[in-house]
Amino acid sequence: YTGAAQKSRNFLAKTINVKLHPSRLMNVDVVREANLNETVSFSSTYLNNSSLTIKSFQISPRYEYQYESCYRGSCRTYTGLVTTNTANQMSQTLLIMDYDFVMDSESDAYANIKDIKTFADMFMSIEYILDGNSREISATYVTPNRITDKIILQTDNIVENAEQVNLLITIRDRCYKIRIK
Repeated sequence: YTGAAQKSRNFLAKTINVKLHPSRLMNVDVVREANLNETVSFSSTYLNNSSLTIKSFQISPRYEYQYESCYRGSCRTYTGLVTTNTANQMSQTLLIMDYDFVMDSESDAYANIKDIKTFADMFMSIEYILDGNSREISATYVTPNRITDKIILQTDNIVENAEQVNLLITIRDRCYKIRIK
């Protein structure tokens, strides 16, 4: 113990100074490159036998979907709409992807990552290539709870004109790249 103790009226508070030396994960290696409809397994990470397959892809400023809602035995079909954030509507677009996601219940991360929303928020970003230059940008998960078979990400609309668009899944020092456009 090298901290300082201070006496207060009701309690004795102790503080400890700790120096941490975390490892830097500046060098991220691309472990696997895949295309649409190819299953990507994360077995070389702490996600164990978890996997993701992106089946289809679409870029659009808005996405309409149908859902059914029932009240007192009467069911009706409604149309829902997902649009980009109104504050950034002119500079944002939606990436809509059909997917299959399997999270290994035996993995260490299962308690924290049980759904695709958490997985997307923690690990997904977008890489695009435009005029021969590659750039990585963030993506925000905006899929409504009623949609269970799609991932909808909001990102910069520059991807609309990109020659190539990749979904990056970065887990610590390992990157999985899925070419979606």
